[in-house]
Amino acid sequence: MRKAVPILYLLALVGGLLAAPAASAATSTLVVVATVGSNIASVAGTPVALDQPPVLVNGRTLVPFRFFGQALGANVHWVAETKEVRAVFGLTTVELYVGKTTAFIKGQPATLDVPPCIIGGRVMVPLRFLASAFGWEVTWDAALRAATVKRASIESVRQIAVGGSEWAFLPAWGDTHWFEFEAKAGTVYAINSCGEGLPEIVVCDTDGNVVAEKSNPQVGQPGGLQYWLGSPIILFAPDADATCRVKVVQEQLGPEYGGQGPSSVLYGVQVAIPTPVTLGTSYPLEAYTEQFEKCWYVLQATAGKTYEVAGDYNALYVVGPDLRWVEDDHGLLTATVSGPYYLAVEPDQEFGSYAITVTQVQ
Repeated sequence: MRKAVPILYLLALVGGLLAAPAASAATSTLVVVATVGSNIASVAGTPVALDQPPVLVNGRTLVPFRFFGQALGANVHWVAETKEVRAVFGLTTVELYVGKTTAFIKGQPATLDVPPCIIGGRVMVPLRFLASAFGWEVTWDAALRAATVKRASIESVRQIAVGGSEWAFLPAWGDTHWFEFEAKAGTVYAINSCGEGLPEIVVCDTDGNVVAEKSNPQVGQPGGLQYWLGSPIILFAPDADATCRVKVVQEQLGPEYGGQGPSSVLYGVQVAIPTPVTLGTSYPLEAYTEQFEKCWYVLQATAGKTYEVAGDYNALYVVGPDLRWVEDDHGLLTATVSGPYYLAVEPDQEFGSYAITVTQVQ
């Protein structure tokens, strides 16, 4: 693979370039800490409230099954009829039963010192047994009565075609996927994340150097690159042909976005080249079915002129020449300065046809 060259923010600063901090591609470790009797746990260094604290039973630390399973990236299930809890991580499935000392790991029976129980409406399971079954490291601090579980974070690289999207399952906080694509000099690329949550999204070269990034601004924050409806975007143009990697990292969702703590999330990345718009021409929209996928267009607008974007779409978002979010009035856009205006259109799946037309109305 050839060495990638640095990439510039498109219109990011007038008269200068942005310094790019280094980004490491090394695998990190996810750490979860639980303290007996405490309603606060730590997940990847972030305090998280528990509605049921861990307890000590016959020398074993029991923790809320659902919370700790999800915090460490497992898919968890509750079967009320049999009072069974099931956790799946990778190729390993663990089954436990409330009140029973026999559990199953990959279908093979295993004996518990202390059976799972229900406390405060939560199924409590032996933490060491659950963690060890998945190969996670567990340590116990007797003085603090705290258990620490460590798991290597997931990291992978996959190819993505320009004009398409790729999806990856990120089980837990700190898990990372890199989406790699080939960029051409002088071409403007629009990159947005798709799916649930508010992931961090960063563009790097193949040496791990950050060349464009945006992470966790508030929705509608003025200035710079924007998050829209939970979907972060980056607009950039390389100064030479480059191999680029888009880095997506799962993060905790804050309460302002309805986040309830750690969860397994499907994230996607879309890389597009905005289509130049000719006034009065109809442009078909692809019938995207995934959340936050967009059709991208670019309108060369004249200052003081008003344009209408008409068609069957669910939402329209506009980025001005200064990379600021531009408010439109039900599809009407007034250009404050001359230059390229980038249109991100989300098709409406309820319509049978998908198309937009841009016209100058005054």
